[in-house]
Amino acid sequence: TRMAISISLRLVSMLCIIALSALLVEYMNDGSIYNRAFNTLCVITILLHVVSIGMSFYSIIKIESDLYQKQNILVIFNNLYRIAMVFLFAFFAYDSAKKQLNKVDLSK
Repeated sequence: TRMAISISLRLVSMLCIIALSALLVEYMNDGSIYNRAFNTLCVITILLHVVSIGMSFYSIIKIESDLYQKQNILVIFNNLYRIAMVFLFAFFAYDSAKKQLNKVDLSK
C-alpha cells in the first residue's frame, strides 16, 4: 500500500506542476492572473512533496535493507529539488506580475 500511496502522490504532484505551468503560460500569453488558483496549487504541491519526504523518512527508519535506504535518500533529494522548483515558479510569477503591473496605468 505504501507503493500505491507513493505513486499516487507522484501523479497528483505532477498534475499540480503541469497546472502551475499552464497558469504561467496563460499569464505570459494574455496577462490573465489567476492568483488564488496559483497560490493554492503551489501550497498543495509543496505539501504533497513534504508528505512524500515524510514517507521516505519513515521507510528509511522502518526498512533495514541498505539498498532501499539509498533509494529513499535519493527520493528525498529529488523531492527537495521539486520543492525548490515550485518556489522558483512562484518567484518568477510574482516577479513578472510586478513588472507587468508597473507597466499598466491604473489611473484610467
